[in-house]
Amino acid sequence: MKRNYIIILSTVALLIFGYGCKKEDYQGDAVFWYGKNTSEKLIENGISNLTFYLDNEIIGSTAANVYWVEKPYCGDNASISTTKELGSVKTQAYSYEIKSDNGNVIWEGIININADGCSSVELVWDNNNKKAVATHCNCTLNK
Repeated sequence: MKRNYIIILSTVALLIFGYGCKKEDYQGDAVFWYGKNTSEKLIENGISNLTFYLDNEIIGSTAANVYWVEKPYCGDNASISTTKELGSVKTQAYSYEIKSDNGNVIWEGIININADGCSSVELVWDNNNKKAVATHCNCTLNK
């Protein structure tokens, strides 16, 4: 009888503490980019370098004269990309800032990074109207 009691308690303890349950750990990717027109506007306004922040942490920097002719994939060479551990959630919001070489914030906003995907933010500066265009695709890290 005592043996049955121990087996029952052990089984209950295993169920309570989740023995055998695997908790999902998700991660997602993000990439920031801009095209030729934005590059030219940055240079015209005396901006030569940009630093990219995600939740107040630097994720990369680039010269203003470096631009992309089409949206890069997350992780592409010379792209401003990051991978975030999302834990058990499939989508997490992060704040971003892009600052000029003198520390002024040029763009800022919120990006939702989704599990197993590549969230993209295109930075647009058109006729002194600065805006960020966020898009999402289910791109993988490798093309």
